[in-house]
Amino acid sequence: MAKKFIIAVDLDGVLANSIKQTLRNIEEETGVKKTNENIEHYDLTTDIGLPWDYIMYAFRKAWMEYEKIELVDPNIPYILNKLHEQAIIYIVTSSIGADNEIIGWLKMNNIVYDKLVHVKNDSEKLSVEADVFIEDNPYLAIELDKAGKSVIVLQQPWNVKLKNNGITFAVNWSELFGILNEKLVGSN
Repeated sequence: MAKKFIIAVDLDGVLANSIKQTLRNIEEETGVKKTNENIEHYDLTTDIGLPWDYIMYAFRKAWMEYEKIELVDPNIPYILNKLHEQAIIYIVTSSIGADNEIIGWLKMNNIVYDKLVHVKNDSEKLSVEADVFIEDNPYLAIELDKAGKSVIVLQQPWNVKLKNNGITFAVNWSELFGILNEKLVGSN
């Protein structure tokens, strides 16, 4: 039987802990010390107190040195492999990383996927055809939900305020795997 169920997985904050590497870059250059747990706002500027352009520079530097970016969860390659047995996996991202850097990082971490969809901005994700979206951006999750798209938010400190908003949350990749398995069983 051909796979028909499409899972659209975000990159930054869902697969790649690029935020952690970005915060390291900021600390090295400015002395401002923050961890993922200190970030309560998706745009980072409020929590870090630096201009958006500088934060984007630090993100860009993180992707230029993608070998330093850790997985959000060490179980991701195994879980995506298991999901890929039954579903099509799209990596759908608006990352500042270049395609060759993203592909290099995915390959380095043994991430299985069928297609990389690199959009210019998050709102373009709304036009991607998928059965479920895995996101960490609270604003995009609301827009996807309003557009009638199924979305699961991977819990991060910057999106916990969205909880109890009718959107499905997963605390970690193990819980996410369980939720996706239920959706896959329901789609057959």
